[in-house]
Amino acid sequence: MKALFVLDARFAASERGLLRRLSIGLSSEGVEVTFLCPPSVAGAISEGMLSSVIAANVEAGQLERWSAKRVIRESLTAAGLDECDVVHAFGGKSIAMAAEIARGMDALLAVEVWRARMAPRLRATLDAHGFKHGAAVRPLVLCVPSSLIAKRLEEAGINAGIRVTPWGVHAPAPPETPAGAARRNQAIVFAGRGLDGKRYLAAFDAVCSLARERPNVLLFVDAVASHRLQLWKRVVASGLQSRVTLVGDLEATRDAALAADLFVHPEARGECRSILLDAMATGACVIAAKDPDVSWIIGDETAKVVRSDYSDGWRSAVTDVLDHTAVREDLRQRAFAHIRQHHTVSGYVTTTLDAYESTLAAHAQRS
Repeated sequence: MKALFVLDARFAASERGLLRRLSIGLSSEGVEVTFLCPPSVAGAISEGMLSSVIAANVEAGQLERWSAKRVIRESLTAAGLDECDVVHAFGGKSIAMAAEIARGMDALLAVEVWRARMAPRLRATLDAHGFKHGAAVRPLVLCVPSSLIAKRLEEAGINAGIRVTPWGVHAPAPPETPAGAARRNQAIVFAGRGLDGKRYLAAFDAVCSLARERPNVLLFVDAVASHRLQLWKRVVASGLQSRVTLVGDLEATRDAALAADLFVHPEARGECRSILLDAMATGACVIAAKDPDVSWIIGDETAKVVRSDYSDGWRSAVTDVLDHTAVREDLRQRAFAHIRQHHTVSGYVTTTLDAYESTLAAHAQRS
C-alpha cells in the first residue's frame, strides 16, 4: 500500500512528532509513506523521517490551485508516485488539495479531523471537491482522534465514514517522583498560542501571582503567545523577568514542555493536541481548561480541570497541585496509566491502518 500524507503548515509545525510516529509505524506494516507539505516546513518534516518529503504549495487557494496541482503532479511523478492507494489530509488547509489529488489518482481520501470547528464546513468542502458525503462513488474516511469530535461530526450531518483513531505517544516507563521535589525549583510550562485570550490571561495572572510568593517557581511560555497577548508587560509588572523564559515554537520543539513539573493548558478551543499526551506520558502534572471536545482531558484522572474563566479558579487549582504532593503524584500516575491504556503508538497505527483497509475493502465490494 502507498500512502501520501498531505500536510498544511500549521499541522506540520505542531504535530511533527505525531506524524513521525505514525509514518514509521505504518512503514513497519508495509505501507510506503510519502509526505507532501509547504516548502516552509519541508526541512523540519524531513528531520528524523524515514519517508520521502516533497515540498509544494498544498495550501493554494482556488485561483492558483490549477497551477499548483500541475507542479504537484510533476513532483509526484518524479518521485514515482503516479498512483497511490491513500491520500491522507492533515490540517484544514490541506483538505482541498488532498481531495483533488485523491480524485485524480482514484485513491482513498482520508481526512484527520482534529478539531471540532472543522465539522460545520467539512461536508461542503468534501462535496465541492468530488467526495460527496454518503455517496459510494469515491472512498472516503474521516479519522477522528477524539470520540467527542466524532459526535460533533454527527451533529453536523456527517454520519458515515467516521473512524475513531486515538492519537498515540511513547510512554516507556512510569513517572518517578523526583528526589527533593518540595525543595527544588518547579518548572511550570504554559501550552497554547494565546488564541483563547481570556482564559490564557486568567491562568497566566494567577500563576504569576503565585510565582511572586514562591521563589522556586520558574515559568516557560510560548513566544508566540507572549507576543500575541503582550505577556511580557505582565512579567515586568510582576518583577519576574529572571524567572520567565520565552520559548520559540514550544509546541514544535517540546523540550521545555517535556521537562515540566506542571503543564498548564489554559485554552479550550475543541482542538486535539498531542503535546498534552506527551506531557502526561513523561510525568508532568497537567492543569487544563475544561474542553468538551477533547476526550483525553478528564478531570481527576488525566488532569486537574479548571472550569472557571477567572484567575481565582486557576490560582486555586495550581496551589492545590503545588502544595499537596499526594494530589500531584496521584494525578501523574493516573494520567500515565490512561496513556498506556488508551493512547499507545501501536494503537494509533493499528486503528489508522484498519480505517484505510476496511474502507478500501468496503468500496471494492460496492464497486
